[in-house]
Amino acid sequence: MFLGGLRAKSILRKIKEQVANRSYEYKKASLLKIGIIQTEHQHIDEAGVALLAETLEVKSEDITIITYVKKASKEELASGSLFSEHQIGWKGQPKHEVLKSFTNTPFDIVVSYYTTSDLGLLATTAYSKARFKVGLNTEISGLNDLVIEGVIGDFTLFVKELKKYLQILKIAI
Repeated sequence: MFLGGLRAKSILRKIKEQVANRSYEYKKASLLKIGIIQTEHQHIDEAGVALLAETLEVKSEDITIITYVKKASKEELASGSLFSEHQIGWKGQPKHEVLKSFTNTPFDIVVSYYTTSDLGLLATTAYSKARFKVGLNTEISGLNDLVIEGVIGDFTLFVKELKKYLQILKIAI
């Protein structure tokens, strides 16, 4: 229990450092790659992925999704699209190859589609090398470049709002 508390404080400190050290460089460019971080309870179905791809004018295969689970067997985690907090090290960095690959991919946008404050989710968002980060979570100020509130459970509305704000900010589209 004591070590768990120390580990959590260490991860949270590193998340805040990542957020503080992040700089945003504006470049108007078309969207090529999108990453989605979701939970097993708040997830996007295939129709939602297709809607996102169509709305943002990207191919569905250029959207990478990873799903956070509280508990999973090693076989389930080996599937490649699932991760848990146990795959995050003491300094908040990913330990698992799939998670490392996701956070090191230079996505044009990472969508953090979750409202929970699990350290695994927050660390994955913080360590992502995405050019622009969009999310629902406002727990840590600056974690996401754009926070879209009031759309929990309605992915169609989320996509509509996302497109609207990307056009206003002249990010793409």
